[in-house]
Amino acid sequence: MDCPYCEHSASRMSLHSHLVDEHTDEFEREGTAYSLRNPEGDDIEVSMGAGADEDTAEKFSNEVAMLGFDRLLNRLEEEGY
Repeated sequence: MDCPYCEHSASRMSLHSHLVDEHTDEFEREGTAYSLRNPEGDDIEVSMGAGADEDTAEKFSNEVAMLGFDRLLNRLEEEGY
């Protein structure tokens, strides 16, 4: 698979790691909701859910990034990228 943000190409698992390591700046956070820029279509939304506060959102930002990039890769695979 090809990285949607740069020239990197790798297997899905390796690409997922690359995205988490190199492209977390593609996320924007507003409170406990995250938005991931999808250069191939609609942005990916990830919300911490009820009861979460901004400290929790900051503490789990890496996990949110992993989830968001997984959703992005799923969408890209579904759309044939």
